[in-house]
Amino acid sequence: MLKLEKFIKVLVGESKPLLGICFGHQLIAKATKGVVAKNTHGWELGSYQINLTSEGNTSPLFSGFRDALRVYETHQDVVVSIPENALETARNNKGNQGFQIGNSVFGVQFHPEFKPKPLQPHPLFDHFVGASYQHKRGISSQTETAPSLAK
Repeated sequence: MLKLEKFIKVLVGESKPLLGICFGHQLIAKATKGVVAKNTHGWELGSYQINLTSEGNTSPLFSGFRDALRVYETHQDVVVSIPENALETARNNKGNQGFQIGNSVFGVQFHPEFKPKPLQPHPLFDHFVGASYQHKRGISSQTETAPSLAK
């Protein structure tokens, strides 16, 4: 785990595209001086509503999503304090559900890979690919089309 945390620090320090899901979300937080602990509100197991924050509403990861999303979760540990240089992008009554560091590093506590149409990529993955593409090219808006996983 320590080697992985060290590698995450390198990726974040170099602004490399990174998407952490569930445990990956927690690892990115821990590696960048956030705090992870057992959730005092208990397990999140099943379908839950999360809400985007004002930062989430402008995040390239959540572009085009509604403020309230229904997501699937299965975890007991949570990010109780996001890293200093992070923006909280989503939360619910059990705590943090997403954050981003700059425009290249994203973490979500939920599982976007669990969805009704398993053979079709979740839009969040397309958004991550698009945000990574824009970050690499130094694009600050949607003026250039990024590749899509759905094609």
